[in-house]
Amino acid sequence: MPVFLVASRRDPAGLRIAEWLATHYGTRTGEDTYTLRLSSECVLKLVSCDIVHTPSTAVPGDAELAVFLSRHSGRSPPVLSTHVTGNFGEASLGGESGKLSIAPASKMKLFLMEASRQAESIGYEAAFECTHHGPTLDCPVMFAEVGSKLENWLDRRAASAVGEAVAYALEERRSFPAAVAFGGPHINRRYTRAMVEGELAIGHAMSKHYTHLISESLVEYCVARTLEPVSTALVDWKGMRGAERRRLLEALSKLGIPYIKASELGAGLEAR
Repeated sequence: MPVFLVASRRDPAGLRIAEWLATHYGTRTGEDTYTLRLSSECVLKLVSCDIVHTPSTAVPGDAELAVFLSRHSGRSPPVLSTHVTGNFGEASLGGESGKLSIAPASKMKLFLMEASRQAESIGYEAAFECTHHGPTLDCPVMFAEVGSKLENWLDRRAASAVGEAVAYALEERRSFPAAVAFGGPHINRRYTRAMVEGELAIGHAMSKHYTHLISESLVEYCVARTLEPVSTALVDWKGMRGAERRRLLEALSKLGIPYIKASELGAGLEAR
């Protein structure tokens, strides 16, 4: 199946990214659809709903990958960001409660590597976000975003940068050792640095807002819903409570997954 790229007509940032991709790679095939001339077979489609509420019927379950082009909202500085979708707890912003999409760790890493190169020249930062919101699909899913305010969503330089990074990620076929990550803030600079500069590709990442939910079954689910085989866990040691950390380490031990402290990334240390 082809790669599907989706943007909402309600989202100014997503529309601008979609327009850039359609202009540079696209052939219109319908009122709301384009095919894109990239190394993968790609379909770009526009939806009328909010992007986080995109119905599962918009993307076939056996799609190779779904890339949602979107705005990022928050108090962070101007960013070009990516993440996989899912809800560790209640679904308050689309998707299903307790369900995670499949995380394309290597594609997100490739996106961030190029986004980081693009961001520097336009005064933005590349950022890896923890898993959150919908839609939750049974195929690999990633968001490619411009944030964090209206002026950024309307910035065609940022749309171009995200478009370039999406095209780069889709055309590259490299794969990387995968990890899952636990703890710390929603945008964790250590995780971003690992994605941009390190050897690991992170799939699902759980912020400190959800570490109270940690259990062996949830850790195992994060691993199972990562596209590539997971070889390591990254642990933001101080980014969760002690009891949560003990539960996490016990779960990782039972699952046979070694861990690296996020504070030691890049220090040349072996996973424990």
